Amino acid sequence: MKCSTGTEKRPLGPAQRMSDRHPWPLALFAAALVAVSLAAALAVLALGAATASAAPPANDDFSAAATLSGASDSDSGTNVDATAQAGEPSASGPINSVWWDWMAPFSGPVRVDTCGSDLDTFLAVYTGAAVGSLSLLAANDDTCNLQSRVDFTATMGTPYRIAVDGFSAATGSIEIAVAPVGIPPANDDFSAAFTLSGASDSDSRTNFDATFETGEPSHAGSGPTRSVWWDWIAPGSGATSVDTCGSGFDTLLGVYTGAAVDSLSEVASNNDSCGLQSKVDFTATAGVNYWIAVDGFGGDEGNVELTVVGPGAPTPPTPTPPPPPADTSAPGGDLKAKGSQKAGKAIKIKVGPLNEAGKASATGKVIVKGARKALPLSALAAKKKKVKFKLGKASGELVAGEIVTLKLKQKGGKKKKRKLVKLVKRGAEAKAKITITLTDLAGNSTSEKLVVKLKK
Repeated sequence: MKCSTGTEKRPLGPAQRMSDRHPWPLALFAAALVAVSLAAALAVLALGAATASAAPPANDDFSAAATLSGASDSDSGTNVDATAQAGEPSASGPINSVWWDWMAPFSGPVRVDTCGSDLDTFLAVYTGAAVGSLSLLAANDDTCNLQSRVDFTATMGTPYRIAVDGFSAATGSIEIAVAPVGIPPANDDFSAAFTLSGASDSDSRTNFDATFETGEPSHAGSGPTRSVWWDWIAPGSGATSVDTCGSGFDTLLGVYTGAAVDSLSEVASNNDSCGLQSKVDFTATAGVNYWIAVDGFGGDEGNVELTVVGPGAPTPPTPTPPPPPADTSAPGGDLKAKGSQKAGKAIKIKVGPLNEAGKASATGKVIVKGARKALPLSALAAKKKKVKFKLGKASGELVAGEIVTLKLKQKGGKKKKRKLVKLVKRGAEAKAKITITLTDLAGNSTSEKLVVKLKK
């Protein structure tokens, strides 16, 4: 028996043995753990900074709406990085909407539009105090080209909530305006024409609610109905062009010289040159004041994009034409077959003349009805009301403008042919149902079906 003296060594635990034998690995492990934690913290900070850099617009939320004021007002904004709120009305999604509010200072008809924006907008006007309980008053997708416009009757003292969203997640710069309906544009009259200057200049306006003046000439042989005016003094002599090609409606364009609206001399005019918009070319004389009128065909109205390029303007680079669109149209041509052909013989189908080159192929089968009446022939015929015979596949090369003949032969050899002939001779009705496929060199194809009656 051993007695403990208090100084007896006890066995070491595994951790203590490791520490005594290898002191450095534990220290290194602790340092590595600190480094990993620090890297994770830095990653979180970087993610937060990246998220913060993509901040939504200031008026992204209903509660932070930008304010329009007075009888008429306008504002510029963006919906880049905008978001949708929980409970937000879904008239257009919503996907990336921004908000404005406007307190009506009068009662009467009002117009809100986004016609100067550079994205496909969706516009909606609401009443209500919270984003989740709004009442839709008016909404619009496309009125002035891909931009939007709404008219409604305002009540004085009522706050109106205006949302602008991008159609199908479109984002970009927004131009929004509110104004009473019936007030013509500032450049409605000849005497209030907006001035363009320099060798080249451009301007964006509208002809909403524009009028025409007594003695005003018709523009491009039509109207006048809703004309607006610009003037431009040529800084030099030479070739000049004026166009409305970016406008959002069917325009009429006229260029004149003269001192009064009722005594103008036409220099050039045009209705449709770039789509439904207009363009004129003429030789300008240095120092001459040219008057430019833009009207709407048949009273049409919308956003006007006017550009003047005169003598001395830098020549724009010639754009590289886009590659021609891929041919996705299938070949076409007449398919002809005699009303009836002889049973047991090859069935002839004429294809063409074709509008392009390619291949033609045909498959089919012969269906015989009334086989029982044609007895006695075979046990198969005796048990069935219909008997089917397969046709072999036929194909041929197509040449544009020419006719190709396809011949479909009956499969099964002479025995099958004799059987078909006997059935037809004994009064059975035989028809060949054929599918013809035309394929062009680009791989586009189309199929048509024909039915050919077979006779004795």
